Amino acid sequence: MGEYLKSGLNSLAEKHETIKEVRGLGLIIGVELHVPGAPVVEACRKNGFLIVCAQERVLRLVPPLIVGKEEIDLLLEALDNILDEMETKRG
Repeated sequence: MGEYLKSGLNSLAEKHETIKEVRGLGLIIGVELHVPGAPVVEACRKNGFLIVCAQERVLRLVPPLIVGKEEIDLLLEALDNILDEMETKRG
């Protein structure tokens, strides 16, 4: 599942200029942003996803070991929408 999640996040990185880098091993993944991560963390929380911000600009994703493709797809869809909205507001 880690490679599936990382692959999905890399696809988002190709689409969204907000994402600087995706890195990690297994299900422990960091997504470095060009902007502060706190608004993304808050928006994810409102969508039912618990992620944290390490430092100011790195989203830390550590899903449970029993996570499946369906849950990962829901997270990726939510992140895509959140980043779309943020980038639209910034212009």
